[in-house]
Amino acid sequence: MVEDDFALGDAVVRRYVKSLHEVAVSAGVEAEVLAQMKKLKEFVGAIGSYGGVLKRASLMFDFGMKFISRLKTELNLSKEVSAFLDLLRKNKRLPLLVNMCDCYVAMADGVNRRKIVRVAYGKSFSVAAEKKLKTNLEKIFGAPVECRLRKDPSLLDGVKIQHRSKVLDYSLKSKLNRLRNAIGGGM
Repeated sequence: MVEDDFALGDAVVRRYVKSLHEVAVSAGVEAEVLAQMKKLKEFVGAIGSYGGVLKRASLMFDFGMKFISRLKTELNLSKEVSAFLDLLRKNKRLPLLVNMCDCYVAMADGVNRRKIVRVAYGKSFSVAAEKKLKTNLEKIFGAPVECRLRKDPSLLDGVKIQHRSKVLDYSLKSKLNRLRNAIGGGM
């Protein structure tokens, strides 16, 4: 795997994540570790001001041990992910946990050649429209696609599709802006 396959995170984050992935592959639990890293990010991300909590858990031994123990218990984490969390706490790297979760998911997706596409929509987006979009994108990419949907009322209607740095904007907002510019600039 080439490190350029995933852009999230700095060198430290990538080293830790690459090591965790190697452990998961050698133990044959890649899918389980990937699912747990997603759960871990969701759980930690739901904590208000998680950055401060993670920093405190990294610096204060007792608090850090209790915090890691809570994560292990509530999320029923595997021994690989549990050991990873213990290593992060020991090396005072817990504040990077959310970045590491993102980076791990991006790296695993790169290894599995799955494409992650962000889709913002204006008014509504039906399940049928999502399936049709996903099918068409899989044909274009020649690989499995995961669509991450979010509602963006500022688009008015239509969709805005993003994969990495490429953006396809089919929103009513962008069409109105192009029309306004074609008619005579910003009246």
